[in-house]
Amino acid sequence: MPSVCGSQKTYIGVVDGVDLGASVTDDDLKFILRSWGQYPVLVFPNQNLDAEKQQAFAEKFGPLIGRSRPKEARGKNAQENPYMMLVSNVLDDDDGKPVGAGDYPLDFHSDGCFRDVPALATFLYGIEVPAEGGETLFVDMSEIYEALTPVTRERILNLFGVNYHRFNYTSYDPRNFDGRPVREVVANAVHPMVISHPVSKKPVVFANRHNTFEIIGLEKAESDKILDEIFSTIELPRYIHRHVWKVGDLVLWDNRAVQHARAWCAPEQRRMLRRFAVEGSERLKPYQQ
Repeated sequence: MPSVCGSQKTYIGVVDGVDLGASVTDDDLKFILRSWGQYPVLVFPNQNLDAEKQQAFAEKFGPLIGRSRPKEARGKNAQENPYMMLVSNVLDDDDGKPVGAGDYPLDFHSDGCFRDVPALATFLYGIEVPAEGGETLFVDMSEIYEALTPVTRERILNLFGVNYHRFNYTSYDPRNFDGRPVREVVANAVHPMVISHPVSKKPVVFANRHNTFEIIGLEKAESDKILDEIFSTIELPRYIHRHVWKVGDLVLWDNRAVQHARAWCAPEQRRMLRRFAVEGSERLKPYQQ
C-alpha cells in the first residue's frame, strides 16, 4: 500500500510503496494527487525510470511543456525530445560537448513564470548525483508571504510583476538588470505579485530573483526595494529545504506553491538529472482578502 510521510518541512512529503516505472493504477494516481494537495513537494525515492517511463508518469498530470530554448541550446542528448531537459555538467566522451543544458547555480524561481500560464508541475529525476553539492533547494511561497512585513504584504496585494525569460544566461548579471529591452529576452509575462493558490486558497508570493525585474505601476526605486525585500526573505536559510539527491529520486513539485533553486556543484562531481514539466490550465488569479 502506498504511504506518505512528512519531512523536515511541512510542505515536503516522501512517498513509499509506489513503483512509477510500473503501471501506475488509477488508485495510485488518486493517492498521489491527494498527497500532492497536502505536500506541494513530493519525493519518490528508489525509482528506476528511463526517459519514456518518466515522461509517461508526467503526462498523467496534463500536457507537457515544450522546451523554450532552441534545439541547439538544449544539450546534445536532449535535442530530439522537445519536452525533456537534462540538467547536467557531464560532457560527451566523443566530442566533449555538454550532454545537457548546463548545471550552473540558479537563483530561486518558478518554472514557466515567463509564460501567460506557468508550469503546473515539474518532475526531476536523479540519474547521476554528486557526493556533495548540487542540491535542489525549495521554499514555500505562502510561508514567504507571511514572513514579509505587514506594510509590504499590504502594498503588493493587487500589484503585478513582469517576469522575463532568457536562454543566454552568461551575457549579463540578472541582478543588475535595469528593465531595458535586451536581445536575450525571448519571452515575458505579467502575473499577480500575490496569487491565490487554486487548491489551498492561501496567498502565495509569485515573484522571483531569476525572472521578476519590475512591478507594474511603481517607480523603479520602490519596485527595486520591494523586490529586494522579497528575494532576501526567500534566501534566508531558515525557509530553505535542501534536497540532497540520491540516484533514483523522483521529485515532483507544484510551481504555483513553491520556488526552487540549484546549488553549486564542483565540476569534477558528475551530476545528471532529467526534467519534464506539465502545463497549467489557467492564468493565475490575484489573492483577495
